[in-house]
Amino acid sequence: MQTVCPLLLQVDGALISLPYSPPHGRFSAYRSGRLGVVSADFGLRLTFDWHLRLTLALPSTYSGSVQGLCGDFDGRTEGELLLPGGQPTSDVQEFGEAWMVEGSARCDRDCAPNCPLPPPAAEVGLSGVDRCGVLQSPTGPFRDCLGNVDPEPYHQDCALDVGLRRGHQGALCDALTVYTAACQEAGSTVHPWRNATFCREYRARLAVSGVSPTQEPGVSHSHHLQHRGVR
Repeated sequence: MQTVCPLLLQVDGALISLPYSPPHGRFSAYRSGRLGVVSADFGLRLTFDWHLRLTLALPSTYSGSVQGLCGDFDGRTEGELLLPGGQPTSDVQEFGEAWMVEGSARCDRDCAPNCPLPPPAAEVGLSGVDRCGVLQSPTGPFRDCLGNVDPEPYHQDCALDVGLRRGHQGALCDALTVYTAACQEAGSTVHPWRNATFCREYRARLAVSGVSPTQEPGVSHSHHLQHRGVR
């Protein structure tokens, strides 16, 4: 099963519209706001926005019994980079490629194995409040969320993405959007941070989708993947 474009899924090679439930009834796929949701009868819940973020939730009974990009779900961050055969690796590129589904036009190896390193933080201003630092600013638009959703991992992701894209504003907009969703899922208020000159393109995209630019859909931040190192 693959997400192809907003509102459609590809199941066994065929494009389907949501909601969808196969004859055997083992899972269902449906929309929740702008999000797509796949829910299986054994407790799995997959949530995605067709663009930036994918969240996988499983019952605790599966702890240590799964593999993939989210790790083995044992509550520890050590030893998460396991290949499909169970062998450990320290190479993130090898790890990502090992789990890549073949035949997807949106997944490729890009610049591998000669990907450029991110530039120094100073080169793209990552520590300033006008860049990724806004995620951690006690007076910024996320000030009411800092105590509920740890901004540090989101700041690290932002720094990597913005750095690799040489300070491109689109990467920053994407990073702030992901943290906004996590904050709203946690019930925190996020103050407006988009305007006519900052992340305006995303405002237009939300308006076309019929969603308020200040009320983006929320998703859990406990296990998330972003389109960055693994493509």
